[in-house]
Amino acid sequence: MTPRFDANQFTPTEFDSAADKAKFANHFVKFVESDFKASLFQKWFYVRLSLTFGHIAHYNQHGFWAEYFTSTKDKAHFLWRCAYWDPCGDPKFTWCDVEISLRGYCRTKAAAYQAKAEQELEAAERSELERLKNKYEAHG
Repeated sequence: MTPRFDANQFTPTEFDSAADKAKFANHFVKFVESDFKASLFQKWFYVRLSLTFGHIAHYNQHGFWAEYFTSTKDKAHFLWRCAYWDPCGDPKFTWCDVEISLRGYCRTKAAAYQAKAEQELEAAERSELERLKNKYEAHG
């Protein structure tokens, strides 16, 4: 089941409303559910995401994308990082309440992406094995 977040689940900060936090949490889920669709990795989302779960900007939006969203293995790494990040601070001053709310979802998704990454690796290795067998056994 895909979680849906509401503003009443979050505490506003001095600069961000509870609705802002809910918008981010819902967009985070939408982004993951889309298999990290590039068109959903909008500037506002990147800026906030780079400030949560212990992430850093990775120089810019493109660097962040390249670090986490170009392969299934990288997507799994991103989700595991979010799933096991230990939020700190007070929700009146940080987005720790959003991070806490997303952790369980991230754990479930990370496990699925990890399994998919392992399947992809096995398929690639089996393909390479077949290629090498054909190359060397044909000359045997």
